[in-house]
Parts: sequence; structure tokens; C-alpha cells
Amino acid sequence: MDRKRGGLDYVLKPFDRERFSAALARVRARRATGEQEELSRRLSAVLAELQRAQGHAQRLLVRSEGRIRLVGVDDVDWIEAADNYARLHVGAERHLIRETMGSLEARLDPARFARIHRSTIVSLAKIRELQPTFNGEYAVLLHSGAKLTLSRGYRDALRARLGADW
Repeated sequence: MDRKRGGLDYVLKPFDRERFSAALARVRARRATGEQEELSRRLSAVLAELQRAQGHAQRLLVRSEGRIRLVGVDDVDWIEAADNYARLHVGAERHLIRETMGSLEARLDPARFARIHRSTIVSLAKIRELQPTFNGEYAVLLHSGAKLTLSRGYRDALRARLGADW
């Protein structure tokens, strides 16, 4: 029985070799998964410590298909909220990470990233153009061709970050 996760299997007497082998295989599979989770937890802790030492995140951890991938923040075009996740837009690629927009915004360098909408963070270096739309909002066009909305509530902060009077 696994104390952290509850019982994995029960083998009742009398049992045969096949039943015992099946139970043992389940335990081994869970143990392998646990080791992967432990490795992932340790890697996350090391990255978090490096980020604290450096100040702002330099890379983001993306878990996908049993692998852990590091995505450099310089490669991120923009980030959008997706329920309890955030979707990173990196060129033509999309990656889901389990982190809130507020948490990401706090980890990213404010000189390089700005919140432009309650559900959008953008890399300032990737902005190509701003176009006024209506009600004080703007369309933010990126070099990648993406068109995002700058809401009125974030307009003044973006204006200050870009150092422009528009």
C-alpha cells in the first residue's frame, strides 16, 4: 500500500501467479510514475531557485507527453489565459502550462512583458504596431501576425512601458 496515494492493489488469498504478476506490474508502473513526478518536482524546485537568484524567469517549464521541456521567455510571443492554465504562444507552437496569469506576470520581467488584457500577456519586443479600435481600446499587432486586444484598463501601463505618448 502506498501511504501517499492510497492502496494500489489488493491480492486476496488464494491467488495465482498471474494475479500476483498483474499486481506487481501495477506497483512497478506507479513507482516509475512516482519517480518521474519526483524528478519533475526537483527540476521545478531547481528552476524556481535559479529564478529567485536571477530575479525574473528566463525559462518556463512545459510538461507534455511525459516529457519536460524548457521554453526560453525570449521565444514567447504572447500568453493567454485558458481556464486553470496559461497557453504560451511560441512562434507557430502552443504550449499549455498549469499556472495562473497573475503568477506568470509576477515571474516575468516587466521591462520585457506587459499585461494588456485580463487574459493576455505580451512580449514587448514582439509588438509591431498598435491600432486604435473603439471605446479607448487598441488592437496590438505582433510581428508573428497575431492580433490581440489592449483593453482600456491596461492601456496606461502599456503606454508607460513603451515610453510613448499616444
